[in-house]
Amino acid sequence: MRGWNIETEPLAIMTDYCRFFFGPELAEKAANGIFALEQNWVGPIVTNGGIEATFAYWQHLEKENPQLAKNWRWQMLVLRAYYDTYQRRRKIYEQGLEKKSNAILGNAKERGAKKAMAQALAIVNKADSEPVAEDLYKKIVQYSDDLFRSIGLQTDVEKYQASGSQRGCILQFVNYPLNNRWWLADEFEKINAVASEDEKLARLEIIRTWENPGPGSYYDNISNIETGTRVLTSQYDACDVAWWDGGYSRARLSSQLFQWEPVLEYENLDFNGRYIIRVCGQGDALLRADGKRLEPVLYNKGLGEFKEFVVPKHITQDGRMRVSFDVPEESHLRWTQFSHISDVWVIKR
Repeated sequence: MRGWNIETEPLAIMTDYCRFFFGPELAEKAANGIFALEQNWVGPIVTNGGIEATFAYWQHLEKENPQLAKNWRWQMLVLRAYYDTYQRRRKIYEQGLEKKSNAILGNAKERGAKKAMAQALAIVNKADSEPVAEDLYKKIVQYSDDLFRSIGLQTDVEKYQASGSQRGCILQFVNYPLNNRWWLADEFEKINAVASEDEKLARLEIIRTWENPGPGSYYDNISNIETGTRVLTSQYDACDVAWWDGGYSRARLSSQLFQWEPVLEYENLDFNGRYIIRVCGQGDALLRADGKRLEPVLYNKGLGEFKEFVVPKHITQDGRMRVSFDVPEESHLRWTQFSHISDVWVIKR
């Protein structure tokens, strides 16, 4: 009954668990490995180098303990080590491809919009044609098969007859894009339909500079702890996740995570500068700057469309600004239709 003693240390409880299910020789090693797996989800995945160290640790345990290969509790832990590492390597690779794609768009005027889009799309699509870490992917599939056989774990609707794709189907979404290649393909198709070359180039420039709006300007992906550094509201408990198109949404990745009433704080603003706040999300954006409600000069309410607000110069004269959002009255709507915020820019003019 030690698990019910509130004074027992979590590591002691976990060690008892591992001793019982994996044997006394592995009790401490496996317990430490489980705690290491928990650290995989702390902080931005790209900068969390501990994921690779934890993976090496579990690979060693996996190799040295073949007698546990059919133990479903063991299978779950080793699968997680492979899965976390696979996603980290994919994100580094796929987002690197997107940066190269944006570099191509930066030369769209010289290349021509149509050619630049084709070349940029070919780059980001290498995530599919030239995938990374295929050996890890094969192990994830193997462990998913093993867990289906050992305890009937259904990680895919089609393959294992899971009741719904949103219920733990980690294999089904293991290769969901970690860059914006689906969104880019759709946006490029829309841009190609535009007659004016100048308008095409203007829209490509918005895409290229989405996360890098230029010197003196700021961008925050509201619910990404890696690219939302000025967001004060906690990304762990104050964000929601969209579940569009059964989990296969082609929307920009940043738009699929959002908050209802984020708060952002800016420092080191140019006290002589003039700024515009741009907001992306859905529905209304009742924006305040230093507590003052600002009126929009652009107010598109569709998903992924922009709203813009001119910041009065007196607000930024101390080099600081706090941006917040009021929650509109929408009790008549289904929660999926509620207004939300996904991206915020402060753009220096």
